[in-house]
Amino acid sequence: MKTFGDVLKELGGSTAVAFALKERRGTVRQWRFRDSIPADRWPGLIGLAKQQDCESVTYETLASLAARKPPKPLKRRA
Repeated sequence: MKTFGDVLKELGGSTAVAFALKERRGTVRQWRFRDSIPADRWPGLIGLAKQQDCESVTYETLASLAARKPPKPLKRRA
């Protein structure tokens, strides 16, 4: 996996992840847009991955994605 978007896709997409984690769809879409998922949401992602027998989503995967570059800043509308 090269991006956090790939993680979301592997787990069924933004809408499925949002539903499973009880997050707003817009919030999860922003994670994909910024290519960054807050670390406090990682346990939920790992739990979802285990439910889906998805061995490619691990803490190590998430940590390596987070370490590769700083997240994109969220652009504010005037």
